[in-house]
Amino acid sequence: ATQRDLVLSHELYTLAARDPAYRTLTNDWMRRSRDALGRHFDPATCRVLDAFIEGMTIHRALDTEPHDDVDVLGAVRRLTQVP
Repeated sequence: ATQRDLVLSHELYTLAARDPAYRTLTNDWMRRSRDALGRHFDPATCRVLDAFIEGMTIHRALDTEPHDDVDVLGAVRRLTQVP
């Protein structure tokens, strides 16, 4: 995603947090993400993995130090219980 995409995403989250009318939009967005993950994982894993992806997106966008892809892959494996 571009920096602009990330900024718009965060602005939408803030708007939805302040105005319940926008929560339908963010809930639909999260549902579509979990539906895509649902092709590979059970619903509980989809929910946790979706939250991890959102969180890592924020951290990668704002952190001043790069994230090691090996660490991220390890976290995904732990979350999805893939050996």
